Amino acid sequence: MSVASAATARPINCGVSEQNMIGVAAGMAKNNLRVFAYSIAPFIYARPFEQIKNDIVLSDLPVCLIGNGGGYAYGYQGPTHYAIEDCAAMNALGVEVLVPSFDQDISCLLTNINRPSYLRLGIEKLPKGKKPPPYKPWRLLEKGSNGVVVALGPLAGMVWETILELPKKNRPSLWAVNNFNTGDIPDQFLKNINKHIRYTVLLFFLTFARAIAIGRPTYPSPIMPILLLVMSPIIGGPFLIPH
Repeated sequence: MSVASAATARPINCGVSEQNMIGVAAGMAKNNLRVFAYSIAPFIYARPFEQIKNDIVLSDLPVCLIGNGGGYAYGYQGPTHYAIEDCAAMNALGVEVLVPSFDQDISCLLTNINRPSYLRLGIEKLPKGKKPPPYKPWRLLEKGSNGVVVALGPLAGMVWETILELPKKNRPSLWAVNNFNTGDIPDQFLKNINKHIRYTVLLFFLTFARAIAIGRPTYPSPIMPILLLVMSPIIGGPFLIPH
């Protein structure tokens, strides 16, 4: 069933006018309506950037911007359709960035929209025979003894599938992360990487990867390097950032 048919008369098609769509969404939210504004990722954050800042963020309106196909998902249509800095751009405005790893995460994320938010959708990749644990902003998907991999959004499923192909003794632990709030980083993860792990690979955007690395002084570890492997969730990179 399509969203339009499920929502009956409530969808409003604003056409190819994303700036106007954001203004309409802000006005509806100002009148206590629950509003979701949708487009493909490059057109929901970049084209109406000023309207998002002025109409939604400055008034702290709980509008949820939904972008489908971040990274290079629409890359075959050229660089105008890339969305490789969308999460960083929205995070810079103070918009809450939500990136579900699995389809089951979406309903959990949508029930807690109470501020300007950006929901970045991608394609679920789930290893055969595996079921992800219930939604948490940070989840341990695979417990290993050979390093730690931290993956944002749909990357987690792709990496999980690859890790399971390794011999068990060579597998790293894998954490799935679904938002940009560093306050949600669990103590279990920080203690784990400092006590038992030789290295950590962060499959993230640079903005969040640096935030994690910079925020680690509470758990100092002079012997463990952190590799910031910065990638788009649809394969954009990788780039190694020294720390």
